[in-house]
Formats: sequence, structure tokens, C-alpha cells
Amino acid sequence: MHRFDDPASVFALKDCLITSQKLMDLWDRIRVHPDHLPADAESLVLRLDRGGAPHVVVSGGMKLWDAAPLAAAVAMGGVSYWWKPAEGAARVVHGKHTGYPVTAFEQVNPALAPSIRGAAVAASETFRPSRSGPLRGCG
Repeated sequence: MHRFDDPASVFALKDCLITSQKLMDLWDRIRVHPDHLPADAESLVLRLDRGGAPHVVVSGGMKLWDAAPLAAAVAMGGVSYWWKPAEGAARVVHGKHTGYPVTAFEQVNPALAPSIRGAAVAASETFRPSRSGPLRGCG
């Protein structure tokens, strides 16, 4: 984890009081097995999808990552392991393959997501531009 006031500095995260307990439990199991992560990994992101399923997204490197050893060490069911190479799209390398890319922007507070999404849709339905015509640069 990078410090907010010193992005070049990294510290070992032990607990985060604003993170889902499911993600903290997953993190507790992952952090004791750094040897199962790619040596050239640039980032590690833990996410919950809309249905509450956990995902591990490892970014960086060029060589395909075999997540099976980490999944076996973590021993937590229902986790999907993703790898996003330095030059390419994220893909599931272990666990359930989902149709929805967990790397896409998603509301991080699932309890509020429906009301936020509803408010955004409602606002877009009532939006009326103050002038008509093509947008600049759009022909």
C-alpha cells in the first residue's frame, strides 16, 4: 500500500477499517504468500463484484501468471483471480470466469450503488443542453 502523503513509500497493510471484512479476510490470506505473486507485478487490487464475489486483480508483467498456487494457499472458495499484463486486457486465470469485467469502474459501496446509479440515470434523463448543434470536433 502506498502512503497518501508519500506515494513513493510503501507499507504493509494489516487492517483497513473502511474495507469490507470479506476483502480483509482475503487480504490476510494473500499477504502471507507474496512468493505466489508474480515477481514483476506492479499492483494488486481486491474487489467485490455486484453480487459480492471476491476478485484478485494482479497487474503487470508479460509472462502469463499461474494463480493456482496462490489460490491453493489462500484456500478461500469463490475467488476469481485475474491477471492484467503490462500490454493487454485483464483476464481470469483461475476461478470463476465472469462475463462482467471486474476491472471496469464499479461503485465501491454496493449498498449505495443502486441509489447512486438511479440518481445518475434520473439526472441524465432530465438533462437538456443549453444549445444544439454538433459538439466541437465531432463533425
